[in-house]
Amino acid sequence: MMRALDRTIHATLFRLVKDRLPTPPPHRYGGCRKRISDEVCFEGLLLRLTTGLAWETIEYLMGYQVSDTTLRARRNEWIAAGVFDDLMEHALAEYDRLIGIDTDHVSIDGSSQLAPGGGEKTGNYPGSKGRLGFKWSCGVDAVGIGLGFVIDTGARNDYRLLRPTLDVITARERTARIGTLHLDRGYGYKSLPERIDGYQITSVDVIARNQPGEGRIQLVGFDRRWVVERTNAWLTNFRQLKINWDRCVAHRHAAVCFAFAIITIYKLVDHINANQLPSKQSAESPDTFREGRGRVPVTMTHGRCLTPSDRHGEPGSACRAGQLSVVRSAPRRSTIRVVRSSTRGTTPTSGGDSSVTSIVRPSQSTKSEVPTTWSTTHEASRSAG
Repeated sequence: MMRALDRTIHATLFRLVKDRLPTPPPHRYGGCRKRISDEVCFEGLLLRLTTGLAWETIEYLMGYQVSDTTLRARRNEWIAAGVFDDLMEHALAEYDRLIGIDTDHVSIDGSSQLAPGGGEKTGNYPGSKGRLGFKWSCGVDAVGIGLGFVIDTGARNDYRLLRPTLDVITARERTARIGTLHLDRGYGYKSLPERIDGYQITSVDVIARNQPGEGRIQLVGFDRRWVVERTNAWLTNFRQLKINWDRCVAHRHAAVCFAFAIITIYKLVDHINANQLPSKQSAESPDTFREGRGRVPVTMTHGRCLTPSDRHGEPGSACRAGQLSVVRSAPRRSTIRVVRSSTRGTTPTSGGDSSVTSIVRPSQSTKSEVPTTWSTTHEASRSAG
């Protein structure tokens, strides 16, 4: 998760949290040295979350701008003020406003991680080989955005954490209703309908557990449950969560909130970069391309018409912006370049557009050969070429 150290992500996160930071407490002797800025401390805590290094090492990497004692003290101040919970909630609210939380499909699962330092709610768990650990149980929406979580000891059964996790998710109005809840076989007890009774859940997708004498039950695949598995993998990329040395549940809770907020900001920044029109196109009224929910604006980049699907190399229909008409490029990961048919001596039809864009493969184009085109606007231009 080294992308968390990107200045764009860091600046966006700090803007969200800046106005929610508590007022500095008065010094007990009435005066003191100049207080270290909140932004420097925020950057230190972000570096700690991403790398999982010791506090003294973070102090060294920060160029001794802030001491390890100040970092820990500032973290405790912000935890007491609820800053990290507010950061996660505000990032989720911004995501819901710009993109929209999709609770038609919600997945819940737990993940146990090492906690060698021990402390509150730690213990041995299967696979830990006698080492201490803790567990979080989280719920995510259809694309992996964290909706809520709870923290408990590493040996706690996922089934016992289902109701506390649902309580956190459904506490807010925007995520109170769930379309389909996706669970793994660890939740497939006969008492599951009674356990989820009282929540606004339309249906549940779960694999039943084996019963005595029933033999082996065939697994039916992951379906949409892999989404929460992927989110757990994203969380463990933050090294402070992978091997956690915090001894208080409040510290672990703040770290998970911080990580979920960063993941949400990732999605927001990618969405803005994919759908933002350049300034030269702002005066025009470009066509739009329907994709999923709503209408997504088309972006022009170096003479090529792009949509969010283009950026991931997915096939799709032709799109149009201004005077350029381009069909989606060739296969994923293939290198393409854009040429204009007018440079190859083609003559457009009467009343047509003389600026016709074609996509060609570099391996097939030389100075002496006419490149093979994948798309043109005018049939006559293509036949003339």
